[in-house]
Amino acid sequence: MEDICSQLNFIDFNSDLWEEFRGAYGNIKDDLLGILDTDVDIPENEKEFYLRKAPESDYRISFDNICEQLIHQGSFYDALYITMPYLVKAYEYWLKENDFEWQLLFLTYIGLFISTDNSYNHKYDGMSLDSIDENIRTSYIKSIDIMKKRAKEFILQNTEKLKKFAHIDLCDICTGLLAILGDREDAFVLMLNNWDICCPFCSNCKYLEENVELESDIGTDYLSSIIIPADSVIGQWDKKTFDNTYVWLSNLLYILGDKKAIEKLSYYFGTYICSECGYKSSPVIKLIMLGLIEG
Repeated sequence: MEDICSQLNFIDFNSDLWEEFRGAYGNIKDDLLGILDTDVDIPENEKEFYLRKAPESDYRISFDNICEQLIHQGSFYDALYITMPYLVKAYEYWLKENDFEWQLLFLTYIGLFISTDNSYNHKYDGMSLDSIDENIRTSYIKSIDIMKKRAKEFILQNTEKLKKFAHIDLCDICTGLLAILGDREDAFVLMLNNWDICCPFCSNCKYLEENVELESDIGTDYLSSIIIPADSVIGQWDKKTFDNTYVWLSNLLYILGDKKAIEKLSYYFGTYICSECGYKSSPVIKLIMLGLIEG
């Protein structure tokens, strides 16, 4: 297998940069060391997507701690910039081991971490990728490029295994994959709103449509009056290209048998009709992000 990690710059764990680039709870390096130590026993039930009880293995504890450090409350933490190469390294190990469950966990959460690196979060934290050291920036971007390649491979090779997951799991999995393969801000909107809340912002009159919940509102006259769902694109994906988010994601969800998620996605990519001024704009998912930024 190609040593793809040789392209990356790994910050030494003795570097002071670990105190400068921090997670939600501070220095992240001890937990990173925990997921790089693969000479440990990990119970099979600790590879599950959502654990039924607190983990006992040091590896899963470290993994869960990293998730808390890098995605707490949906905020961005600059530890991600120097952590990404190590996350890629961990993923490559599980790829070599042909371990589906750990590959899935890393892909999903790496994507969720990436989704927080967006204009809404940076409006408040003042961070910018352009402002950090060039070597760190380059390695971070290369890490994401590597994961794009791995995500495409994973999807095409594991669709049968992914069919076993329930709707709530598939939403998280597809959100992570979207952040890696497509638009991280779209993924952030889906993550933040749990594939349910759908509150578009009118770019014309600045009205924010509140209290829209797809789980309960689909099929109601109210939702029909403010959002025209996007047309179905099922059957229009070649299973090779990922340029059009609505096309590939809808079709992937169709292959995986999640009709509920497909329907919700059609509203997120539909056309909003402002209930105040009547102005039409689309897609809804971009208007939700606009509302976060301008609201």
